[in-house]
Formats: sequence, C-alpha cells, structure tokens
Amino acid sequence: MAASKTDLLKKFFQLSTQGKWEEAELLLHPDFELLPAASHPYAGEYRGVKGFKGLFRKVFMETYERFEPKILEFTEGPNSVVTICSVTVTGKKTGRTVNMSLAEVFTFEDDRLRSITPHYLDTKVLVEL
Repeated sequence: MAASKTDLLKKFFQLSTQGKWEEAELLLHPDFELLPAASHPYAGEYRGVKGFKGLFRKVFMETYERFEPKILEFTEGPNSVVTICSVTVTGKKTGRTVNMSLAEVFTFEDDRLRSITPHYLDTKVLVEL
C-alpha cells in the first residue's frame, strides 16, 4: 500500500530538517516549485531541491533569528495536503518576536510533492521584522 500524502510530507519535513537533501529530493516532483507571495520578505520562485534549500537558507539563516512552526493539523485531499500551523518568528533586524497563523498548501503529482504555497496571516509584519 502506498504511503499517504501526509506521510510523504512528514517524511519530507524530517529529511529536510536533518539536511538529508539527496533523500528529500526523491520525494519531489521534477517540476517542484515553492511560491511565496510577492509580499513575503523572501518572495520569489524556488524550483527543485536547490530552490527549496535556497528558501530554507533565507528563512532559517538570513531573515529570522528564530523560526519555529508548530503544525496543529494536517488535512488531506485527493491531490493536496493543507497544514494549519502556529509559527513563532524573531526578526534578525529588529529582535522582535511575533506569533501568527500559517496555512500551507502542498500539492502532489505522481505521488511526489509538486508545489508548496504558504499563506501567512500577515506578511507585512514579517517584512517589518
């Protein structure tokens, strides 16, 4: 029996946070893309594992002193998984800490992660951090 999309996503989270990029890449669709909104402090288009690593670096090393997401819920549909999160961030520029809601939409194609679209409650606050 094939793993659920939620299980694949959890595995991707585990591998990427451990820096196991070669293994994480096997879970990505060849046309994988991550698309934060233009209002994000790390706006842009990130493609493939190289793009994911680039965004990972921007978020965890360049933009925030602290970035701690806590997944509250996974909701799985036929082609996607949505995570509902609470995220605590501390900006490197200001040292200010905020907590906000975050929903992320993960789409799948051919049993591989095809795209990630994050939806923060207030991207203006993130830019100001």
